[in-house]
Amino acid sequence: MATKVKVRPSRISSKHQITLPKRAMESAGLAAGDRVTAIPSGPGRILIERVENPVEKVAGTLTGMLDRKFIESLRDEWDR
Repeated sequence: MATKVKVRPSRISSKHQITLPKRAMESAGLAAGDRVTAIPSGPGRILIERVENPVEKVAGTLTGMLDRKFIESLRDEWDR
């Protein structure tokens, strides 16, 4: 469960942008550069959720699983 954070109002700009308070971001585990999606959740409410990248989630998990010589032979085939 998220830590309680002092609520501070933000204003929606003419470009539909808002500034999220730093403490709210930290409490939610969000950081600058994270991809998020905005989900309507009723009148006057929007839920902001991080978008998980499935490729980044598994990247590197197979490191060391294949013999280096085998990988190099595959790369040689690509060059032909």
